[in-house]
Amino acid sequence: MEIDGVSPKLKTSNEEISLPVDQIGFEQNGVQIIVLSKDKALQLHNISGKIIFEKGTVYYDNGTVFCEKIDDNADLRKYITLSDREKIKLPYDYYLYSYGKRKYYSLRIDSSILDNCYDAELTFDFTGLNLQLFCGKTLIDDYFNTNGRYVIRLREFEEYIKSGKEFVIKTVPPTKFGVGNVYNEINLVPKANELKLLSVKKINLNTVK
Repeated sequence: MEIDGVSPKLKTSNEEISLPVDQIGFEQNGVQIIVLSKDKALQLHNISGKIIFEKGTVYYDNGTVFCEKIDDNADLRKYITLSDREKIKLPYDYYLYSYGKRKYYSLRIDSSILDNCYDAELTFDFTGLNLQLFCGKTLIDDYFNTNGRYVIRLREFEEYIKSGKEFVIKTVPPTKFGVGNVYNEINLVPKANELKLLSVKKINLNTVK
């Protein structure tokens, strides 16, 4: 893979060869050397010995390769409602590792959202320390704030969506002096604790030839 600031070269016993990026730079006796750009390298998948370049998650099933594709032109936010709600008693409160004041959100998901797509990806802006996602009183996901974005895929929660039960998100803020047994990867503002739905993207599953 290409490294910033480094010109890729191959040195043999006889010469030094400059290698181009994303092209065959050396070929001899059936051996090829190709230096990939970083973007190209991140798209590389080795499926049963076959090299495939695709953006997104790739699946292999019974001889067929599938790839997830995000439809940037489809916004599914009409199927999702996020709103503040009153406090509700939920289990596993101690997993939140914070003495800060909790906030509660009601997440309503239309059960038909997955009828015409393989999956849907919800992205939230989040300023708190961490959160828990419940369906009814069942804890189904949690998140420690590592990048300010809470992202979930709905396909894995399809059975909960079809149940018709309310989804509740409980969040907590970072405290002024932090929490001794929690490492924060980003700088968090004490008492900040807001959750906002940014996007709901449609994900299709396409066959790769």
